Amino acid sequence: MYFQMNRNVIASHPKVLEVASHWCSGAKSGEVIKVFSVKKDQSLTEEELKNIVMKISPIIKCEYFVFRTELQNQRCKFCEDLKKEEEAVKAA
Repeated sequence: MYFQMNRNVIASHPKVLEVASHWCSGAKSGEVIKVFSVKKDQSLTEEELKNIVMKISPIIKCEYFVFRTELQNQRCKFCEDLKKEEEAVKAA
């Protein structure tokens, strides 16, 4: 629940075009969320994303933020599932 909530909050940010995320091992704590995002506005910073996530869910840690130029061409099941989920939401 928290995982999807964080992703939805980041996706709703006006400077974010696309977002994907997954659990990974954290350097300081157990599992953390790694966020991949495509910037809509090039002024978007990692600090901005960290701040909006901390406001919504300070319990769930997002330690890693990776900016990409696109997400749709990633060849992984996770990204394919995420794309299908977003298309289903848009169609509803």
